[in-house]
Amino acid sequence: MELEMLKNLHETYKSQWVPRTERKINRLIQEMEDPKWRKIFAFFKDEDVFDYSYIQSPSHALCVPKVVPNNEIGFNLYMPMEAPIFTCFYMQINFGFSAKNTRYTISSSSPDKKFNFILQDVINHVKNIYPEYQYVPHHLLFGKRVDWGVPMGSFEKKEGHFIFEYFFNTFPFSEGDEMVVLE
Repeated sequence: MELEMLKNLHETYKSQWVPRTERKINRLIQEMEDPKWRKIFAFFKDEDVFDYSYIQSPSHALCVPKVVPNNEIGFNLYMPMEAPIFTCFYMQINFGFSAKNTRYTISSSSPDKKFNFILQDVINHVKNIYPEYQYVPHHLLFGKRVDWGVPMGSFEKKEGHFIFEYFFNTFPFSEGDEMVVLE
């Protein structure tokens, strides 16, 4: 999926952010789970998983965290409810690499092999449950900043936003945070 296709997808679906987020939150309040999302969790049955679906954004998200000395490493999966795409990647977080910023290292493989699964297995599992969804590699989403307006739940940034923030912005990145994007 190329940059222009992602921009068009964003333009097509951005008007659906608020109503889809509202429906998602109402379903959570009524304790109505998304059965397909629950099937995604079945893949990670032997892992500790944080479900971020409760966050007021139009996407589902989960993280499988692993803590190593001085770092936090996690596997992350994001699925927007308004567009038929998803992404997943490993992310290492180094807090306070400078006075007030964080360094994120994002890749398609785990640097320390602490996970009981590989990226391709997760991608295949998601595609089996959501066959209409297309996988978008992390390097397309974090490799470049763009200015397509302000993503939902975010704020204006001088340097623009990562494409990731327009579709999956569960936790906004701060200005000055450093992204190290590996294949």
